[in-house]
Amino acid sequence: MGAENSGPAASSNKLNEVNAPMNELEKRVEAILNAPLGCVFMLGVEASGLTPEAAAAPENCLRLAAMAVDSISPWTDGHAQAVAEALERGGRLKDLARSILEHPASSWWFQPPDLEHQCWIYKPLGLNYDSWLSPAGAPPDTSNWRRPASPPSGWERYAQKPLGNQVTSTLFGNISSELIAYDEVAGDYDCPFPLECWELGIQQDIRVYEVHGAESWHELCVSYPAEYKEDGLLVPDWGAAAEDWDGVHMSFGGLLSSEQARYESPEGWSMHNWWHAEETYWLRSLVTTARRLPNHEQTQGSEYLHIPWLEAGRIGSVPLIRMDGEAPHVPPPSHST
Repeated sequence: MGAENSGPAASSNKLNEVNAPMNELEKRVEAILNAPLGCVFMLGVEASGLTPEAAAAPENCLRLAAMAVDSISPWTDGHAQAVAEALERGGRLKDLARSILEHPASSWWFQPPDLEHQCWIYKPLGLNYDSWLSPAGAPPDTSNWRRPASPPSGWERYAQKPLGNQVTSTLFGNISSELIAYDEVAGDYDCPFPLECWELGIQQDIRVYEVHGAESWHELCVSYPAEYKEDGLLVPDWGAAAEDWDGVHMSFGGLLSSEQARYESPEGWSMHNWWHAEETYWLRSLVTTARRLPNHEQTQGSEYLHIPWLEAGRIGSVPLIRMDGEAPHVPPPSHST
């Protein structure tokens, strides 16, 4: 894949075509419905009554994805059953997934990050390990951002991400995927509110590896391999990846297509987990501008999207949809599209 321009800096990939965005519509549909999170997301769209345009809008899809994360959390009882049910029941929603991906409103789902509008969130000491680099009330000192060590630590192998708070998420107005993940306490996204936020603009040419699904995540793991478990689960060696890349971006479409989706090749197997948001992990120092944003107050999705089976949780108790195969009745959303 050649260089792509995103804002004032170039975002390019240079491995091979596996890392290219999944341009074929049917391949993207298949990838989303082969991933547990993608299936739960589409079941949520169906239950909510959202139109394809509304389902693709950031204010809806980011929140729905964050709400869906906990429905397949590995830490809950009945995880394997929930994943199996999600894949079985979500797999029938090809027409719905296709209608969303065909709509122009979803064109950003598989795009590189907007480098002029990246949101960085301050996390208090104890929630991340490099807060001393960026004290409360001050912009992040991106010139001191570090290259991860190689080989990765035990935590980095487990979490499948670099240690520290060198992470940003694309802004859509006053929201980002990471902000919404904190709103919904998706996975282990838990932080005291209000959140201190900064808008960063990246002022240099950079090389960003794009993760658009389970296949491109697997290629990252194979190209810079480390193992986490005795069963051969491949995870990235972030220090090795930093030789070639300034950052690794999980697109929103990539998140839906890769979360807990196993991918195998002759080199081994991988299964992405634990990111839970569209975001970019930066692997070295950056030249950036910074603008303080208003503090972000917590807003729960139940105020916007009324989906009982998502809000109540259904691991081992409440099925994704009724056992007769019909989606639960949910009144149409009251917001305008």
